[in-house]
Amino acid sequence: MSVRTKAIEYRNEDLKLAGDILIPTGECKAGTVFIHGSGKSDRTNPWYREIAEYLAHHQIGVLLSDKRGCNESEGDWRTADFHDLAEDAIAGVEALRNHAKIATDLIGLIGVSQGGWVAPIAAHERNVSFVVNLSGATVRPREQFHHEVMNDIRQMRLPGWLVHVYFPLAELFLRRKWPAWHDVRFFDPVPLWKSLPAPGLLVFGEEDEYDNVPVKESIRRIKDIIEEANGCQLTIKIYPRSGHALREPNGKQIRPDVLESLVEWIINVSRKGA
Repeated sequence: MSVRTKAIEYRNEDLKLAGDILIPTGECKAGTVFIHGSGKSDRTNPWYREIAEYLAHHQIGVLLSDKRGCNESEGDWRTADFHDLAEDAIAGVEALRNHAKIATDLIGLIGVSQGGWVAPIAAHERNVSFVVNLSGATVRPREQFHHEVMNDIRQMRLPGWLVHVYFPLAELFLRRKWPAWHDVRFFDPVPLWKSLPAPGLLVFGEEDEYDNVPVKESIRRIKDIIEEANGCQLTIKIYPRSGHALREPNGKQIRPDVLESLVEWIINVSRKGA
């Protein structure tokens, strides 16, 4: 199926945002808005673009934006907390709803990495059909960062006790680069996942445990929600021998089974919600 790409501009109140809408030329069964991970990022991000192109070629429309303060979007991501970024995502949902080819009640969110903290916030503030978390931790940001720093220390083959010296310095550097860190570091996503008003899919690469995300603990917290709640709409997918980017073991491209499963899940939940 061929895909048509259209550059758009839309607004979050006084803030101009921009991005690309990728629309299948044939039937469009659902739509989704991507939420960026940490740092500077825009619609040309190769990781997100690879996923977005695949979705669009498989009957799912996509809005892939420039993160605020990047490329053609106004604002500054460095001073934006998760609620600010959630408002940007909501503005993206409304922009996608204005596209004639996408059913207004079949639009969801895909939060990538740090975007996995933002997506459930947006889902609680605006009605969406589904929420996907790709390689996003479900622990607090400061817990995730501590885990990442510990992995760095292990990879450098330094003694573990150095984390008590290195972590405060790493956090100070992070706060200078990203001032909003002070406002988001203790954010707990678990209550939002527990009360998520739409079906949720959480996708992890098992090897990310040794890189960015405390995968085992993130999964444990979601499994606790699933076990406690009747009729829980959360699904977990774990991919062995893949890391944060969910690539094949050779590292060249995103695993086909990740992409195939993502399309299948989105279309299935959208069909049920139609």
